[in-house]
Amino acid sequence: MTAFFRAIVIWVALSLPLAQAIDQTGWNDRERAVWVGASDFLERASLLHPPQYRRYYPFEAALSEEDIAQAWEQAKQPHAGPIYMNAHVDGRSVYILTKLHTTHPLVAQAWRLNDGLDKDAYLFWKVWKPVARRQVTQKLLGVEVKTAGLLTPQIMTIDEAVLRAARGV
Repeated sequence: MTAFFRAIVIWVALSLPLAQAIDQTGWNDRERAVWVGASDFLERASLLHPPQYRRYYPFEAALSEEDIAQAWEQAKQPHAGPIYMNAHVDGRSVYILTKLHTTHPLVAQAWRLNDGLDKDAYLFWKVWKPVARRQVTQKLLGVEVKTAGLLTPQIMTIDEAVLRAARGV
């Protein structure tokens, strides 16, 4: 009987990270690998919260093109840039995490994430550097929801992140 319970505990422990991950359907291996680092960054930041606030919050809101554009515009603001960055060695793209605070209209109203407990939304983006006079392009890969208040300061602007990726820094 003890072996049975041990097996269940191991299965739950191994399944928990899978339940907490952003839906990775359609991602390539590079995107999955970079998400591991970004997810680890968020998990370490959440360790400062009491255990009862570290649980997984599903993101089930439908994302419209307007929502994505609004989130990207917010991320480009001087105070709201990337909190995490990982550039691929080819220098063509950079992966960033940005944060939408609990009071942002997308979080508070459109997506209705605050259900008595304030939450922040963390957006995982792939950003391509400009090529041949084209503008920076981006793709939202996913949204992770955490209890509000994680210590996740901005590390640079999006322009700085793209420039560093282009230089291979």
